[in-house]
Amino acid sequence: MVEREGLGDVVDFLGFTPYERLIEEAYRHHIFLSPSLVAADGDCEGGAPVVITEMAASGMPVASSTHCDIPEVVVDGVTGVLAPEGDLEALAARLEELCSAPELWAAMGRAARSHVEELFDVRRCTAALAARYRELAR
Repeated sequence: MVEREGLGDVVDFLGFTPYERLIEEAYRHHIFLSPSLVAADGDCEGGAPVVITEMAASGMPVASSTHCDIPEVVVDGVTGVLAPEGDLEALAARLEELCSAPELWAAMGRAARSHVEELFDVRRCTAALAARYRELAR
């Protein structure tokens, strides 16, 4: 598709990327695009891809789909944009909307970072999990 659309000079497929390189790339870019959907065989993998949380934590707006738990990480219109799962036209429109408003990127990125810190910080999550286990063990 990239070649067919003449985008080969502006699109790179990095393949497997070590974490350090991923973070370097995050700080070289402005928006992270990572839609997801249920596979043809029904596999939904569940949850939200960790890379979406990582990119939001870097302070980058994320464009994604409403697949599984992604809306728990990407708050539509606040920390990035979402489109219905499998709707490529809607995803393209939302991505274009975000790309056309660079004045929003910094605020969305700050909101993304804050959202991840509030909901996904390992110290908060482990403390809440430990409290839950103590409650259940009574």
